[in-house]
Amino acid sequence: MGLAALGTFAAALWTAAVGPGAGTGGEIAAAAVEFRPAEAPGHAVHLGLAKAAAILPAGSIPFRLGVLSAFLLALAAALAAAAALRLVRVIAGGMGPAHAAVAAAIGLAAGLTAPALACAGPETFALQAALGAVELWACVGAVTADSSVPGGLTGRLVVGAFAVGLAAANHAPSGLPLGPP
Repeated sequence: MGLAALGTFAAALWTAAVGPGAGTGGEIAAAAVEFRPAEAPGHAVHLGLAKAAAILPAGSIPFRLGVLSAFLLALAAALAAAAALRLVRVIAGGMGPAHAAVAAAIGLAAGLTAPALACAGPETFALQAALGAVELWACVGAVTADSSVPGGLTGRLVVGAFAVGLAAANHAPSGLPLGPP
């Protein structure tokens, strides 16, 4: 999980924009500074995180938002690797170095795909990728939970439902599907 997160963070940070870039990046960066809705539907969850990132004293504001996106993509890669590792453990019935390597490769693949790295800027889609990965991690955990433990899957289901709610509130068209946009 750590390798997937670190590799994705490094690659996303490498591609992070130092300026607003194309698309709605400039509008989102300005909205983060002014703490106002960026565009319809407003991206309320991303706006709060972006405002916190914009306050950091390092680089330009679009670069700070790129660092936030890199962190969120690294989180998505780590959660995808954790979900993959859990599935491999359940299917293979144990844990070994090969299992960890497969999980790390899946996490890196999730984080280093071209669409994911295209999110490494001031745009809101890295948050949607992270929330989608939380949903995936929660669903895999709930499906593979030990049924003999009372309430063993309830926590994961609550986390997954919360992530779906945040994703839908932030950007409904891309937040409702299980996978990242």
